[in-house]
Amino acid sequence: MFRLMRALLLTVIIENVVLYVCKVRGKENYLLMTMINIVTNIPANILFQLNLKYNILNRYICMTILEVAVVAIEWSYIRKYMKTELNPLYAAIIVNAASFTGGIIWSCFL
Repeated sequence: MFRLMRALLLTVIIENVVLYVCKVRGKENYLLMTMINIVTNIPANILFQLNLKYNILNRYICMTILEVAVVAIEWSYIRKYMKTELNPLYAAIIVNAASFTGGIIWSCFL
């Protein structure tokens, strides 16, 4: 459970910082990104861990499928609800690429 919460917290921090760097402003936008990540990050991490335990798919195939699904879900919420001039697909891809990279870097130090 601690691992899931740590992953969620790291993702929320990274993705909101990336939005800020991309000049997305407004606490509604940061709250939206946090809520989206609660909906996507926890299930994605649970599914990935279950896949590792039961060896259903190759870990990289599973990871790719989950990341594409997360980007698609985040893109739809960003497109519909976020108040920004930033392209919603670009925003979803860039924040997820940043948090994915941050997670890999973080795991190298633990």
